[in-house]
Amino acid sequence: MSRHTLDSQPLGFFEYGFQGNHFEDYQNHFYQVDVWSQALLPHKDNRFHPSHQVYDDQQFLQSEIYCDFARPRGIRHSIGCLIHHDNQLITELGFMRSQGQSHYSDAHIRASNHYVPHIEQAMNMAERRQSLLTRCDQMTAVFDSQSSPSFLCSAKGAIHYQNSGAGEFLQRSGLFRGLEGQLWFRNTDHQLTFNRLLHEAVAFVDGKRQTTPKRSLLSYNGKVVWLTVKPWTWSSTGVWGLQENCGVLVSFEPCASSSKPQPDWIAQLFGLTLAEAEICSGLCVGRTVDIIATERSVSVTTVRQQIKSCLRKTASGTQGQMIAKILLQLTH
Repeated sequence: MSRHTLDSQPLGFFEYGFQGNHFEDYQNHFYQVDVWSQALLPHKDNRFHPSHQVYDDQQFLQSEIYCDFARPRGIRHSIGCLIHHDNQLITELGFMRSQGQSHYSDAHIRASNHYVPHIEQAMNMAERRQSLLTRCDQMTAVFDSQSSPSFLCSAKGAIHYQNSGAGEFLQRSGLFRGLEGQLWFRNTDHQLTFNRLLHEAVAFVDGKRQTTPKRSLLSYNGKVVWLTVKPWTWSSTGVWGLQENCGVLVSFEPCASSSKPQPDWIAQLFGLTLAEAEICSGLCVGRTVDIIATERSVSVTTVRQQIKSCLRKTASGTQGQMIAKILLQLTH
């Protein structure tokens, strides 16, 4: 039986050797009339004690807990133990005998006490496991609440966990090769960028790097995203005991500039005409070709021709690469 204090409602009963939910049936009233637990309290904890030594035997036969609970189930003699941890009552253990058997002997008690350290160890392990599971659930909840696709990976890019948006991003973005459980980019430049950020994150965990790695822009299919790789560690238990493992938190966030890049700045930096720079500025804040053409009172064909000129002058293969170059300069 587990409870926080002797005066509190039991958290639960764990039975062995009984048929039916005997303790649960009596649970709501059990803790109020449990003279046996109260009698154990003055005695040394984490040790078994026989019922006839901790409580007057004749008085026990007239108690409510005996008349209403023990006797109907054939229980007469017991040995019990209160397990404490950090000065807090955790669990009460008991073994019970029927009317036809004698009191528990000193030999039985000594034998039972041999099990107490193992029981304590098992309880400590269960408590630690529950604490770790709670922490894990809390961390998972925080991780899953992120709106951007995010992955927890090993130092080699193997995926340990991913949030709800990550699976769809893996399948639909077209950024990755179809390798099960691994972040591997189709584009060689993307992979090299990821490898660099991965190496920097691991070096930071190992103490070989003083500053955390910066994020990088990736362009694909006319889109631009921020690739962020942050250091991450987790603990595991192996043959050598508790071990700290190095990993990374990888996230992909849409690139949205908070301020529109100034056309004159773009023109000066990349050698564009002012008209070309104004089109690039519009593309950087998400305007489409149609919208830009309408705003500039020109045809869509004209805007497309100017974009081709911008791609050549910025040495970009795609519109996404060009936007990435401009925004990357903006962040420096």
